[in-house]
Amino acid sequence: MPKGKDPKGASGAGGESNKTKYAFLIYNASTTLYKVTRFILRSGWQKSFVDVYERIYKLLEEVDEADHNWRCRFTLILYQCLYDC
Repeated sequence: MPKGKDPKGASGAGGESNKTKYAFLIYNASTTLYKVTRFILRSGWQKSFVDVYERIYKLLEEVDEADHNWRCRFTLILYQCLYDC
């Protein structure tokens, strides 16, 4: 085994950050959030979801999600929520 590597492939100096390591969970959380709330994302109700959408949006930006199409759609949803405020 090469020096500085653990058996799972991460380097000895900390390896991947937790955010990049769990980027798939952040992506899945964003899609699940949309699937659960899409039926009630109507004018007057969207302002109730600003906090949760903003938190997930920031996490998607931090992990630099590769699915740019989804990031654009998610950003639009966040914009609509903020506009409703």
